[in-house]
Amino acid sequence: MLWLGLALWSKVALSVTLVFFITFFKAIEGVREVNPVVLANARTLGAKRSSLLTHVYFPAAASWILSSLRTWVGSRRSARSSANILAPPPALAV
Repeated sequence: MLWLGLALWSKVALSVTLVFFITFFKAIEGVREVNPVVLANARTLGAKRSSLLTHVYFPAAASWILSSLRTWVGSRRSARSSANILAPPPALAV
C-alpha cells in the first residue's frame, strides 16, 4: 500500500486487490463444481476443449461469479473504510 503512497491510488489498489481475489476464487470454485456427468456427456457428443470451455465451464463459473457480486460490494466498502483508517485523507491527518 505504501508503494502507491497515501493518496487515492493506494486505496483503489487495496480495493481492487481484495475484489479480484474474491471473484477469482469463486470462479475457480465454480469450475471445480462442474458435474462430471455433464462433462462426460459433452465429450461423448464430440465437444472439443474450446466447446467445453464455452458451453460447460464458463456457464458453471458464471453463476458463481454473479453470486460473488453481493460479497464484492460489501468487501469493497470494507476495504475502502479500512484504507481510510490506514491512510486518512490529508485534510484529516493530524
